[in-house]
Amino acid sequence: MFQGFTIEVVNLDKTIAALAELDAGLAVELKNAISELAAPTLAKAKGYARGLGVAPSGQYASSLRLKKRKTGVSFVSNDPGGGVIEFAHLGAVLLTGPYRGRRAPVPRTGTPPRALLRAILEDEDQLIRDLNDAVSEFADGCVQIG
Repeated sequence: MFQGFTIEVVNLDKTIAALAELDAGLAVELKNAISELAAPTLAKAKGYARGLGVAPSGQYASSLRLKKRKTGVSFVSNDPGGGVIEFAHLGAVLLTGPYRGRRAPVPRTGTPPRALLRAILEDEDQLIRDLNDAVSEFADGCVQIG
């Protein structure tokens, strides 16, 4: 099953842990800020995914969501066909399961990656810049308080 993607930010886990030691509320606020920063990318991915699939039903788009983690968020999908929809090329064959050996239902629109990873790759640099700015703001707030 297709799980999802995470943009790794160096030492973010340590930053969140340090904020939690100072004030647990600050760590929660930073995690909420991370979710807010990632929301436009998720909306873009859902837009790309709406028309995907052999018979587009919107199921893949509706399965895309953000999952909160201890150190931020991940972009995930619980659609069992998500991997095929996102990555497969025309002519792909299923490798496992009861339909093994049959052609995969690959979307005829766009080249891989088609939705979630495409949106993440387009926004990754901006997300990291925005996250760095948010962390700096939180750190500045701690310095002014302390």
